[in-house]
Parts: sequence; structure tokens; C-alpha cells
Amino acid sequence: MSAGGVVVRRARAADDRPLAALHLRSALTAYAEIFPPDAPKPTAASLARHWAEAIADPTSAVFVAELDDSSAIGGVIATTVTPPGVGNVRHLYVDPLHWGRGAGRMLHDAAVSWCVERGVGSPSLWVLEANDRARQMYERWGWAVLGGELFVNAGSGVREVCYRLDRVTGP
Repeated sequence: MSAGGVVVRRARAADDRPLAALHLRSALTAYAEIFPPDAPKPTAASLARHWAEAIADPTSAVFVAELDDSSAIGGVIATTVTPPGVGNVRHLYVDPLHWGRGAGRMLHDAAVSWCVERGVGSPSLWVLEANDRARQMYERWGWAVLGGELFVNAGSGVREVCYRLDRVTGP
């Protein structure tokens, strides 16, 4: 899938370290005002392990966005489908230098399509409650907050809310 200088493809095993670096850059920028200053920060090594596991997971699909015909990875998203047809979209990260250029939407659409192809009509996702930028984006794309669905990170007290995209037939 490609448009406007963005190419979306499935992640490969060798993408684990570039994905870790991208994840770290994006998270530290997006979450700078959300997590307390003393909250532990992820490391590139732990994120590389995370991405290697996600790429290898047979219940998961990881998509990357290559930007500006450079083959440099500028965005990533992961999604899982587990029995009995439960789909979860997770880890949408785009390099802050490329926010607002459409890569996030293309990654989102690839992940939702992958869920739909596996029979999931209403995937879910979790987002930090205080991440207004992401929440507004998901709501523009048709996601709705599930009332009462809340997760509180024990280490930081940061809260996450659950969203669902209902009755999807395609992005």
C-alpha cells in the first residue's frame, strides 16, 4: 500500500532495532507531559526485544511506513487477533518529524484491514487517557470510548482508556 511518498509494508525481523528507536523517539515526545518525570523510561534494548517478539508472533501483524522514498521507517503499528476473533490494534507510533503527513492513517487502515480479513468486526485499542492528540485522532477515525473500561499503570498512576471501532467492514 502506498500514497503520497508513504509505503506501508509488513515488518521484517531486521526492523526490530529501527522500530525500537522510532518507538522511543515518538513515545518520549508524545508522552513528555503525561508521565511523571520520575517514571522509568523504556530503553532501546527492551523495545528491540518487544518488537522482535511482536514481529515473530503468529497472532500478530506489524506494519511499518517507509517515508519519502528513502526506505527509512517513519511509523509502525501492531495488531493482534486471538480466538474467538478478538482484535486489538496497538502501538501506533510515527516519527514526530512526520506527524500529520498521513502515515499514521495508512498504518491504521492496514491494521484494521488485517483484523477485518480475520473476521474481526469490532477491534479495540487502549490509549493514554491524557493523550489528547491521539484520542482526537482515533475519534475522527470513528473509534468510540468504551465506558467503564480503564487501566491504571501501577508504576506511574497513568490511566488508559479503551476504544472500540464497531462493525467494521473495511477502513
